[in-house]
Amino acid sequence: MADRTRILLVAVVVPAVIALGGALLIVLALPDLPDPVAIHWGASGAPDGFGPAWPSLLLLVVLVLAYSAFALVAARGKGLSIVQRLVVATSPFLSVLLTVTLAGSLWMQRGLDDAAAAPGVELLPLGGTLGGLALGVGAWFVLPAATPLDDTRVTPETLPLGATERAVWMQRMEPSGVLAVFAVGTLALVTVVGVVSLALSAPLPVTLVYGALLLVIALLVAATLFWRVRVTEEGLEVRSAVGIPRFRIPLADVDSASLVEVEPVRDFGGWGLRWGGPGRFGVVTRRGDGLEVRRRSGRVFVVTVDDARTGAALLNSLVARRGTMS
Repeated sequence: MADRTRILLVAVVVPAVIALGGALLIVLALPDLPDPVAIHWGASGAPDGFGPAWPSLLLLVVLVLAYSAFALVAARGKGLSIVQRLVVATSPFLSVLLTVTLAGSLWMQRGLDDAAAAPGVELLPLGGTLGGLALGVGAWFVLPAATPLDDTRVTPETLPLGATERAVWMQRMEPSGVLAVFAVGTLALVTVVGVVSLALSAPLPVTLVYGALLLVIALLVAATLFWRVRVTEEGLEVRSAVGIPRFRIPLADVDSASLVEVEPVRDFGGWGLRWGGPGRFGVVTRRGDGLEVRRRSGRVFVVTVDDARTGAALLNSLVARRGTMS
């Protein structure tokens, strides 16, 4: 089977079949469902939120197909990196989890006169997770083997620093205009839809608590789009606009620094705080130049930032000077 065919099968075909099967179960169950149906269960296991059934149907189809489209786009290019392979293998996992949880919670309510009598759904997320993991692991082995990323590292020349001379390099990181608009728009949409859905189906205290939680999460995510990067004789510091999260690599822990070319989806599976394969982590807000720091332990930290060449050069200079003085 050709590589692209296997990717298409795992990323789109299998997840779509599973999701459409779940959607069919929901449609078949509609005539026998109470009105409204239970859509949320509290810590006691009893339903505490009610609403129409159609949002679950819409949510299942839209989320699965949207992620499938993302996975297919993420897998473009020659070969698959380990991160791209993971992104694609997640597609069938997500489809099973959502199908079992959403379709299963409605299917269990068939024949009930009152949704308040709906049984607990504690086992559905567990079953969906285990089933999704099993299918995802199988998909991992169906996909083409991961290919090593092209080595784009460039080690710049060190800067001439005196024994007591002090130097600081600072930059601000901002996302591209398109990414900023997309991220802020998505956060706003999710927050508004979440609060409106809760207001229509849950008690006021629950709506207020969940609404506040959604707002805090949205603000934290938005804050991670803007960062400050600094190289000093103490090492590298990368800090979000609000101060949290913050990443520090002491100079004593730095082995070397390089300029690298970063492709967010290929190298890290997207934007934000990202895993980039074994021992590799990144703060990625855009494509293009990145500052890569290799620790003495072998772990790698990458941050996309302007003038990364100068930052890497200064960091290497400070490391070299520390070595001559120790």
